[in-house]
Amino acid sequence: MELTTLVLWTVAGSSLTAIAGQLFAARARRRAADPGPWWRQLGPLGWLGLHAGLLAGAAVVAVTGGGAAGPPLAALVAGFVALVLGPVLGARLVTRLTDQQRYGPAARLAAVLAVLHPLDGWRERAPFLRALEADRRGEAATAGALLEGLAARGGPGALLARAHALRLRADWGGLVLLAQAPGWRHAAAQDPSLALLPLRALGELGRRRELVAAA
Repeated sequence: MELTTLVLWTVAGSSLTAIAGQLFAARARRRAADPGPWWRQLGPLGWLGLHAGLLAGAAVVAVTGGGAAGPPLAALVAGFVALVLGPVLGARLVTRLTDQQRYGPAARLAAVLAVLHPLDGWRERAPFLRALEADRRGEAATAGALLEGLAARGGPGALLARAHALRLRADWGGLVLLAQAPGWRHAAAQDPSLALLPLRALGELGRRRELVAAA
């Protein structure tokens, strides 16, 4: 198999698979009666647009018959590596660093990913991770200011930031109320750690029956 053909199949196949995956996930969220708007149910819009662009690029290379060393093919390969493989591996590393509570390095890597994929929530994720790092170091005021700023900004990460801001203030009643807000279920599905906060709040408030029912 020629190099050009191999590259085209790899790029087109991965992009088609990714687009189909997002569409099927959106359909599943609609069936689950997710109250969010249709565009949010599609998932990260940056990835959707990127894969559509890569498909278009693959079509251009196929139509023009770009050779193995041709500029169109080189640009396609560079875009795939820099905008797909790199961010995918980077996102996995951010998750691993976060699980290890190494929030500082995770925040720096998230800032880089925010440049590559500005529409996928990384711009909010980087300051959120910096807030967690400040909280880990005992800098509650700094962490609270970062979280309140994110919550006031709105966007996909606002609910997560508001929940952790309430946790920092030990406002357990406010956290229980927030867990009843529209969009909480969707946010908890995106970040499973969020689902644990209302349980902790119920425990802190001594509301054992509700805690058992919710667990």
